[in-house]
This record gives sequence, C-alpha cells and structure tokens, in this order.
Amino acid sequence: MTSTVSVLSVILPVIVMIALGMLARKKHLISQKGIDDIKSILMNICIPALMFRTFYAASLTSKSALIVILMFAVTLATFGIGSLFRKLFHIRHEIGTYLCTSIEGGMLGYALFTLLFGQENLYHFALLDLGNALVLFPILMTRLRLRTEDRVSGKDVARSIATPVNFSIAAGIIISVTGLGSVIQSTGAGTVLDAVLNFAGQPTSALILIVVGYGLVFDEVPWADTIRTVIARVIIYAAFGALVFRIVKGLFPDDPMYLYGTVMAFIMPPSFAYTVYLREGEESAYAGAVLAVCTIITIIGFCLVAASAV
Repeated sequence: MTSTVSVLSVILPVIVMIALGMLARKKHLISQKGIDDIKSILMNICIPALMFRTFYAASLTSKSALIVILMFAVTLATFGIGSLFRKLFHIRHEIGTYLCTSIEGGMLGYALFTLLFGQENLYHFALLDLGNALVLFPILMTRLRLRTEDRVSGKDVARSIATPVNFSIAAGIIISVTGLGSVIQSTGAGTVLDAVLNFAGQPTSALILIVVGYGLVFDEVPWADTIRTVIARVIIYAAFGALVFRIVKGLFPDDPMYLYGTVMAFIMPPSFAYTVYLREGEESAYAGAVLAVCTIITIIGFCLVAASAV
C-alpha cells in the first residue's frame, strides 16, 4: 500500500496538471497569448533560477564533461540516422528528420525529473540536455531557420545560444568548478541565495505541465506520417539510449542517478523549439501531432520509471 501511494503521489500530480492544461484550452480559460506569456516567464525567470541553483551547488567532475560530450555526439548522430530513417519509412515532410533528433529538456524533462528525484539531483539529467542543446540551437535550429531566410548571421546564432537558461547553466558550472559555489553555500549569503532561487524555481513543474497539456491537440492529424515518424524515433532513441546507458553505467557505477537521468533523457519527445520555424498548414499539423504523441509516450515512460524508482 505504501509503495502504491508513493508512486501515485508522483504520477497523479503530472496527470492532473496536464489535464488542467487540456481543460484550459478546451474551455478557453487561457488564450494562446497567455500560454506564450507563461512560456516566457518559465524560460526567462523560473528555469534559469532552477538551473543556476542546480549547477552552482553541484559537485561536478571531469567525468561530468564526458556526459555532455557524449550527448553532443549522439544528438549529431541521430540527425544523420534520422535522415536515413525518413527515407526508409517514406516520411514526406523534411521536418521528420528533425523530429527524430533532440530531446525536450527545458519545457518537460526538468519538470518530470525534479518531481521524481528532486532538484538536488537535476544536474544528472541537465548535463545530458546540455549536450543536446549544443547541437539543437546552433546547428538544427539554424538549419530550420535557413529554410525561410536567405541567410542567418553569426550574431543570430549566438543570440539563439545565449538564452537565459544556457547562461544560467554556464554561470552555475563556472562557479561550481572554481570552488566558489561551496564557499557561497557555507555562508549566510548562500542560505539567502538558495531561498531566493528555490522560490523563483518552485512554479516551474506545475506551469510546464499546464503548458504541455494545453499543447496536446489532435485535430486534423496526418496519422500515416505521424505514426511512421514516431516509430522511427522510438527505434533510434531506444538503440542510442541503450548504448549511452551502458557507457554511463561504466563511468558512474556507484551513482544510479546518472542512469535514471539517461533513461529520462531518452524517453523525452523532440524539442518543442522546432515549432518556431515550421511552415503553416500541413507541416505544422504533422509536427504538432508527432510532438503530442511523443509527449504521451514520455508520460507513460515517466510513470514506468516512477514505479521502478519510488
């Protein structure tokens, strides 16, 4: 009974908040502009506070850098293999290759991992997302943007990378590896800083899940291409996930949190950031359907992880 209650206490808040997001859309309780404003608050205030607190207080090592490099290489590889699978599965849309690549950390992964394992362990997942982001923003998003613009300047690429979230991660890592983080935490100022950062990051999980629920739409879904793309992505990420899991287990045999971080990373849906540069109409409907189906798979996977971890 205790085990069941523990699992439900993790899973039900996720389901309830997503359901509230879906209800908010159906009943017009929140407009699309309102959702966009919530996303802005999350990406510019809540998540940066959460990530800075996560990294500046973490004990990072040279092995931690290997996790970032590994995920960087894997994300590049999935893009190449995604292009091959797009041809093998006869997926018509060019965006299909992108949907077989990348993970959604900021707008879903951080919330789910924190709910299950706590903020103090979030860096185990965030390191993997950092490697993913180093491919996603300068390479993948730039390629997508070039479909609609003649050229993208270096300044534009730099701006896409220098987000508040990435800046807070970089600042947190620098403070941690220089030893300044432990010095700060040993003082009264550290206690106050932690209180401020924790308070600013507290709404993150609930707001993210409401946003995710709001975005789960299945109107006019091109099911044939959607299912083929989802199957292709599941195959690619299951294979690479198993490989990364074995490597991470060898690097950190005594820290299961890295293994949970790996599992959580490889059940995430593709990046929601792709929607910024989609063409209106059929492509947008197709990508939205793939993201929605993959998000549901992520929630199911999260429930299985929660059942085994709690």
